Amino acid sequence: MASAAGKRQVKAPSLPTGFVYDLPSLNRPPHSASSARTSLQVDLSPPRVSPTSMPENSQDLELLKLQIEKQRLEIQVLELEAQAKARSLSSPSSGKPAAIPSLDTVRSGHNAVSSVSALPSGQLSLSSACSYAAVVRHILCSKSSNSNAFGPRVPVPSKLNIPSWKSALDKYHDSVVADFLAFGWPINYRSSFLPTPSKSNHSSAVRFPDAIDSFIAAEISHGATAGPFHRNPFPTLLRTSPLKTVPKDDCKRRVVLDLSFPPGVSVNDGIPKDSFLDEPFHLSLPRSADFADLIIAKGPGCFLFKKDLKRAYRQIPVDPKDYIFLGYQWNELLYFDMVLPFGLRSATLACQRTTSAIAHIFYSAYQHQCVNYIDDFGGVEASHADALVAFQDLENLFNSLGLESFPEKDCPPSTRMVFLGLIYDTVNMTLEVPVDKLSRTSELIRHWLSSPRATKSDLQSLIGKLSYICALGELTAKKANLMTREHGLDEDKDCGLWEEGIGTGLHAETEEFEFQEVKEIDVKSVIKSLATNKSPGYDKISARVLKDSCESIAPVISSRVDNSFNVAAFPKVWKIAEVIPVPKEENPEVPANNRPISLK
Repeated sequence: MASAAGKRQVKAPSLPTGFVYDLPSLNRPPHSASSARTSLQVDLSPPRVSPTSMPENSQDLELLKLQIEKQRLEIQVLELEAQAKARSLSSPSSGKPAAIPSLDTVRSGHNAVSSVSALPSGQLSLSSACSYAAVVRHILCSKSSNSNAFGPRVPVPSKLNIPSWKSALDKYHDSVVADFLAFGWPINYRSSFLPTPSKSNHSSAVRFPDAIDSFIAAEISHGATAGPFHRNPFPTLLRTSPLKTVPKDDCKRRVVLDLSFPPGVSVNDGIPKDSFLDEPFHLSLPRSADFADLIIAKGPGCFLFKKDLKRAYRQIPVDPKDYIFLGYQWNELLYFDMVLPFGLRSATLACQRTTSAIAHIFYSAYQHQCVNYIDDFGGVEASHADALVAFQDLENLFNSLGLESFPEKDCPPSTRMVFLGLIYDTVNMTLEVPVDKLSRTSELIRHWLSSPRATKSDLQSLIGKLSYICALGELTAKKANLMTREHGLDEDKDCGLWEEGIGTGLHAETEEFEFQEVKEIDVKSVIKSLATNKSPGYDKISARVLKDSCESIAPVISSRVDNSFNVAAFPKVWKIAEVIPVPKEENPEVPANNRPISLK
């Protein structure tokens, strides 16, 4: 943990609606003692328009004001960045994030104006200029009620090749993706109530301060995070959320901005799940079956390849208008993200729509199909030569769009590959769950069996892992049923296939995880343990009726469950059914006087 003496003593940039930057001349040598300087002044107060040139329509007037302010601020942003680059070239870097210069607030009449005094040579670093420019972009975009892409259209900094995106997506059904990449993705905060800021961080962040320090330094160097600030740099309140860390597979820690805290009044609580910018929208992620379909189409022995995007979320810029929702605090200093953070509800939607656009370009421009799952791209080709060409074409596409790939995670063409957490083998035409994943799941189950209690998040994690493994059985059953229909086996019940059953493909003899047979005694034990003083559930059958019917129910339930395991077929959707006992005669409260249960 950094000591108090080592903290940066930085005064807070405080930027009201109108302010002036007074910068040294770029023409003066960086270390010159000359006091001569050129001032670039940008006043964000409403521009003066002469009565003779004033538009008659008030909306046109507001648009004119916005355009004038946009031009002024674009000049200022360029000046700030050029100033920083000139100084960074003339003076060696100290290797530490530079402190952001202070802004002295001056009031003149009713107009609040902030000015940056003449800066000492070498004090304005590139990261400081980027942070100032981010505040400027936010103030300008906040003057419009629309998102930046549909209003001011102030360009946001990124390494993306926006002209290439716009050209390639010209006829794409979701071509607005190019605009969102050029002007920032809206986070889609739609609530009329603003979220409650949180100043403290979670214990998982406090316990790993080195991980947080490294993360912040790296993100500032990438231009993804603005700061540090001693005070809120915006005219309005900066909404801060707590940081936390979660373990990654490589023994490192992933830093997450918990935008779901505090519950009920968080940033994510103001982001709808089923709409985007007030239009209905449903995010549908690809499934392992989609990649299996590509393999089946190419045939046995086809070649698979995979490429990943590096820092995928962090390559996608956010609408400057939403910067105030992405703040956090560390070591008493303030920061805010300018790109998609981990922990934002709408980040997956933005990233998936972006990579789906890449998959569209990959097909339309290169005639190659692929499956994109957030930041992963998997492709299939019939021959090794075709797969090599497609693999290189995807790399070339990333480069042309200005995207950074992750070579360490690339998988060149092969007949066996891990994709979306499963092992695909095109020689044997099999699909497997990796052994290490099964081992971790088995260990987790053993931990649950010995643990007296667990949190909601622990339960959700377990359900997610088990559902993922069960999905393999669902996929196996789907493909098996398809093959039986294609070969006419579904009409020949005497072929022996149905009696022998179809294996689950989980290699129960060699791996730790396996489905255990459900016995009647187990079902009876569960039924007899039901509490009779509880009200009936959705099926409206009391525990007393179930207990009295235990001998009849247990064989049916155990047979159904075991049959599902044997044929690798599992319910795709669990539905609630209303069950009504049908009385045979008087005294329906006696279980024996009711007919077999009918389902509605």
